[in-house]
Amino acid sequence: MTYIHEGITAPKRERWKHGHGQVLRRIMEIYPAKSKPPSEADKARWSRLYRERIHEDDLVDECIEFCFHADLRALLDDRFDKNKIRTRQAERASRKAEIKAKAKHLAPKLKEMVLLDWMMPNGKPLGQCTGEECKHFSGALKRLAKVIPPNRTVASVLTEKEVRKLLV
Repeated sequence: MTYIHEGITAPKRERWKHGHGQVLRRIMEIYPAKSKPPSEADKARWSRLYRERIHEDDLVDECIEFCFHADLRALLDDRFDKNKIRTRQAERASRKAEIKAKAKHLAPKLKEMVLLDWMMPNGKPLGQCTGEECKHFSGALKRLAKVIPPNRTVASVLTEKEVRKLLV
């Protein structure tokens, strides 16, 4: 039996709604391909048999309707429109430039910020958190737990410069 992968070039739901998909499936089951992948002769034979069956079963209108919807969707799909692609690329580049400008603006402020005064998820400033509490933080803050004993606070063990060195 030949396998038909549905849903690649046409919507699955649409294909099953109409009988013409079933007609082609039956033809391919009755007259399997003589080679893998199917030869041009196999495809021509299937095409001829398909056209005959479509006319016999009076499915011409359904085929036309199916083709209309598939073509309409393809024409209305603007994902591959070159002008729209260029516009989206320009918008992404603009957003990226904005973010870089904001980061550049904020970088000096981050250097001035006192890390020991940062409010942590547990509601305490970093300097007042113990080594045990640091274990529950994520990312770079977790590194502090390796340096600070479980019952001591960050400020009692490390200076601002040492914290900055560990985190930044």
